[in-house]
Amino acid sequence: YSFCTLLTPPPIQNMDTFALINVAVCLLLFSLTEAARVTVKVPGSANRVTVDGDFCYVCGGSKGVTIIDMTVPGGPQIVGNYSKYYAHRIVIRDKKAFLAAGDDGFVLLDASDPLNLSFLAQWKIANSFVTGVDSSNGLAYVADYNKGLYVFEMVKLPGQPMKLAEQFKDVFLTALNDVTAKGSKFCVASSALIGSPVYNSSFGLLGRAGPSKEVIFDQNDNILSIESTWGGFEIYTSSEKPTRLYTTTYAKPTSVTQRQTLAFVGTTSAGLCYYTIRTPSATSRLSCLPMEATPLSVSVGEATGYFAVALGSKGVHFLDIETATAEPTYIPTISPTAAPTTVPSNSTAEPTATPTISPTAAPTAVPTATPTISPTAAPTAVPSNSTAEPTATPTISPTAAPTAVPSNSTAEPTATPTISPTAAPTAVPTATPTISPTAAPTAVPTATPTI
Repeated sequence: YSFCTLLTPPPIQNMDTFALINVAVCLLLFSLTEAARVTVKVPGSANRVTVDGDFCYVCGGSKGVTIIDMTVPGGPQIVGNYSKYYAHRIVIRDKKAFLAAGDDGFVLLDASDPLNLSFLAQWKIANSFVTGVDSSNGLAYVADYNKGLYVFEMVKLPGQPMKLAEQFKDVFLTALNDVTAKGSKFCVASSALIGSPVYNSSFGLLGRAGPSKEVIFDQNDNILSIESTWGGFEIYTSSEKPTRLYTTTYAKPTSVTQRQTLAFVGTTSAGLCYYTIRTPSATSRLSCLPMEATPLSVSVGEATGYFAVALGSKGVHFLDIETATAEPTYIPTISPTAAPTTVPSNSTAEPTATPTISPTAAPTAVPTATPTISPTAAPTAVPSNSTAEPTATPTISPTAAPTAVPSNSTAEPTATPTISPTAAPTAVPTATPTISPTAAPTAVPTATPTI
C-alpha cells in the first residue's frame, strides 16, 4: 500500500546544479501478501495483544497469557501459555512481563525465556481490579479501575515484596482503564468526564486529555487516545495543559498503536485503518484494511515488522509487513510548463540540444512584405515564419523592445551568440549583438542586426 501526492518542492540551495519544478512525494506504508495473513485461534478470547521481538503475548482473560512464536516457517504458532492469573493487559519491558491481572492485581513475571514465563512478584488488595500497567525509568505504573494509580519500585529477586513508591488517588481519579509511561511522563486513561490526567514525575499533574479507554505515547511524546464516551481517535500534546491536535470518529475507533510516524487504529466497521501522524495537527487517514471481526487490540513489532490484531473469539490475526517506512521519498518531476525562478549568472556549460524558445505572446499580424521598423515605436509582433530578407537596413528604436520572439525561426545566426542568463546588456554593442534569453535588450545595436 502506498500513498503519493504532489507537494511544494523543498528549498533549493544550489540552482546551478539543481532545478525542481514539481515534487512527487510517495509514502510507502507497507505491502502485504495474502499468504502472510494468518489467523491463530487461542484459548478463550483474544482481548489484548503485545508484540515483543519474535513473540506475541495474547491476553485471554481467565485463560491467561498465550505466547505465539511469529517466526515459525509454517506460520505463527502457539508455543506457551501462562494461566495462573487472570490476563487483562500485558506489556514487556527489559525482559519482564507486567501483567494487569484484574481481580488478581498486578503480577510481575520474568520474560527472559518467553516460552517459560516465571513468577517474580504480585500486588493485590481487596476490591481492586487492575486494568493497565506500564514501566519506565525503573518504576511500574499500575492503574486500578476502582482504587486509582499506584507506582512501584522494580523488584529484583523472585518473591521480593512490591515496594510502593507513590499512590495517586483523588475523587477525580476514577474509572481507570489504562496507563502509559515514557521517560518522566505518564498518562492514565480514565472514562471520567473530567478526562485523563497527564503527569510529569518531577512536576506533578500537567493537565488532562479527554476521557479515554486506551492511551499510548508516540515517538514525539504526543498522546494517542481512544475516546471512551463517543468513540474517537484523538491526539493530544503531553506538555503543560495538554491540547487536542486531532480528532476523528471515522468507523468508531476501538484500539490504537503506532510505528514511526504512522498510527494504526482498529475500528468497529472499517477494520484496521492507518493514519500519517508526522504532523499531528495535519493527521490524515490513508486507507483501511478490512478484518473479519472488530479489532479489540493491535500491536506491531519494531524489529520484526509483524502486526498482531486481537479479534476476540476469532483469535489473533497476523500481517507480515514486507516493507515498512514512514519516510517520504522525493521524486523529481520536471514540469514543461514552468521555468526555474533563478538562472545561473556564470554558467559556462553548452546546451546539449538546440533550445526551443517559447513566445510569450502570439504575433498579432504577419507582414506580407519587408517590414519597416519605426524608429519611434517597437513592432507589436515579429513574424514566426518569415523567410524574406530586408532590402534595407532597418533602424531599430532603442526605446522599446519587440514584444515576442519567434519560436520556429529557421534563420541561422551569422555569428555565435553569447548567452547571458541574468540580464540584457546595458550598453550598445558595436559588433555582433549579445542576445539575452531571459529579458529583452535595453539598447539596440547601431549596426545591421542579424535576425
